[in-house]
Amino acid sequence: MTQDITAHTRFRTLTTAALLLAMLLASLDQVIIATSIPQIAADLGDLQHYAWVFSAYMIAELLGMPIFGKLSDMYGRKPFILAAIVMFIIGSILCGIAQSMPALIMCRVLQGLGAGAIMPISFAIVFEIYPQKLRNRMQSVMSAVYAISSVMGPIIGAVLTDYLNWRWIFYVNLPLGLVSLLLLKFYREMKVQEEKPVIDWPGLLLLFASIVSLLLLFELSGKTFSWYSWQMIALGTAAIAALLTFIRVELRRRHPFLPIELFRGRMFAICQTIGFFQGMVMMAAFTFIPLFIQTVNGGTATETGSMIMPLSISIVVSSFLGGKLVSMVSFRNALLISNGLIVISLLLFGRMDATTPDWRVGMDMVLLGLGIGLSFPVIYNVSLSRINPSQWGTVNALIPFFRSVGGIMGVSLLGSIQYRDFRRGLEQLPDTIDLSVDMTDASSLLRHIGEQGQAATAEVWHIAAEALMRSIGHVFDWSVVLALVPLLAGLWIGSSKLLPAPEIPPELAGLPPEELLKLLHQREA
Repeated sequence: MTQDITAHTRFRTLTTAALLLAMLLASLDQVIIATSIPQIAADLGDLQHYAWVFSAYMIAELLGMPIFGKLSDMYGRKPFILAAIVMFIIGSILCGIAQSMPALIMCRVLQGLGAGAIMPISFAIVFEIYPQKLRNRMQSVMSAVYAISSVMGPIIGAVLTDYLNWRWIFYVNLPLGLVSLLLLKFYREMKVQEEKPVIDWPGLLLLFASIVSLLLLFELSGKTFSWYSWQMIALGTAAIAALLTFIRVELRRRHPFLPIELFRGRMFAICQTIGFFQGMVMMAAFTFIPLFIQTVNGGTATETGSMIMPLSISIVVSSFLGGKLVSMVSFRNALLISNGLIVISLLLFGRMDATTPDWRVGMDMVLLGLGIGLSFPVIYNVSLSRINPSQWGTVNALIPFFRSVGGIMGVSLLGSIQYRDFRRGLEQLPDTIDLSVDMTDASSLLRHIGEQGQAATAEVWHIAAEALMRSIGHVFDWSVVLALVPLLAGLWIGSSKLLPAPEIPPELAGLPPEELLKLLHQREA
């Protein structure tokens, strides 16, 4: 019996290590390229399309989340987590040998699809191999991986680019990915799908069309095309039509690709709403706080990175605290604390100006990070609390999907508001400053002002800094309005609490791991 328990513990430990390593690779590649872009652009040229090195990865990742999450529910976790890591490794190798910017962008799509499969399947596997009383702790650990990577990714990218070559930010994934693959051989899957799976091809294709149209709409609007251009109107119409058709088709299918009935559950629907709006304000903070520090306070890139670190670290710490909080208080009270901290921090951000000391900015970021991190385990526990294990992959994909889509929409919408207000503030500049150019963001417009030589006097920069400061303040004022939605939505979640975890009876301790897990899940249900 002791040997069986030891084998079970070894099986879980090695599987968890493999999943954490895979998630680290996927999350690092979202940001590791940030500090390497100047060198990449210098080597490959085509600077005007460099932004798609980020966007292609992000769009492919979001596309992969619901698709591979559902497929893992249907055909099993192990083949798809292995395929996702292999896909990611191949994409990394091809990125490293890319000789042109279009080739690099296409290879980033392959990477992104692999990353999009890794996250939901990893969370689903953790739910399978750990009993309920340990899931909160493991959720916190896995969520912390993403927060840590957001801090360390740009630093690692800069070191590899400076001391080796930018191609090594992709090559470094090869040995780490192979280690993850080798460790996953110890993962013994628990079968949860009894009947023969049937792929809903119309639903899959409509989901694909709606996601791609929606993401391209918010990625291109205000940058490549005007919000009111015919291209964006056509893309928006296509996204809405595909989404409505998808919902109509799925409601009629016996085996829908995405079970719409999930959203009929009040707690599940509320949690996805909370995650969506939290994603909007979280990405707004990650986007506009660095802009404030670098432009208004005159901070360097290094100083900006150190100033952002309290936000990431507090998310890591509070995700662990949230795991304990959700076991102590009701879901509603936990979300009230989390969303309340977010609203307070955004109110404080909106009051920042050029005289705001660094410690105040850091304190505000800690409050925001605490609020965001506390919500992670709560949203996962509530969303999965009444879900059949056969749908864990789908649900674990939908949670980060809605948060990420919210982040994309938030940055696009709030960025448009910020740029509009900034342009209005620059109307006070003297006529010697040429503002007739059509820029798409505040940073580009500031660089344009700086290129006008002697006309860019100290007074001009003061007016520009004041205009930028006010425009960023307006962004956070609007973010407060957005943050009130999850605060109010959380009040409808009810007074339910996390059910106590069942103890493992001594007579079950000697069972093989997969049989033990199956029996435990049956008892939890």
